[in-house]
Amino acid sequence: MPKKGYKKVFVTFCERKTRYYIALKADSQSGKAVCKVLDQFMHLFGKRSKYVVQSFTFDNGFEFTNHFVINKVQKEFRIMAYFAHPYSPEERGSNENANRMLREYFPKKTHFEHVTNDDLRRALHKINSRPKVVLNYKTPRDVFRRKLQEVDRTYGYKRHLRSPKNTSKR
Repeated sequence: MPKKGYKKVFVTFCERKTRYYIALKADSQSGKAVCKVLDQFMHLFGKRSKYVVQSFTFDNGFEFTNHFVINKVQKEFRIMAYFAHPYSPEERGSNENANRMLREYFPKKTHFEHVTNDDLRRALHKINSRPKVVLNYKTPRDVFRRKLQEVDRTYGYKRHLRSPKNTSKR
């Protein structure tokens, strides 16, 4: 819960198979603010989002249990929404672990109003660039990129990821 006078929060997403971690800033914990973040999240993947995002598992915070969020996920996105049992963080273990890593960069009592998008982007890049045993010491970033490339090849989408800068000499 944000401190009194501070409203901004992070809404975090962790892809289950690749452990790729995404965090977006929301203006508040209201259902409408969370819906806006869900739109941003789904927009990250464009048309291929239906092949990348299969379901959401929410904790039982009031920001997720409100009807705006449920309607958005189930009716507009046509994605299954699941809720972890109360006081069962082990049901969302990957996300909890990634949240702990994010706390290394933004400790408790950090006011997210003062965190820039560049600060958040740099922290996420570092988190997603850490090799993981569960991925055979590959990074979530590399595994997730391969997954997106596979989706692009399978369903005929053009590659939307930033490609490395042209390093050829003139």
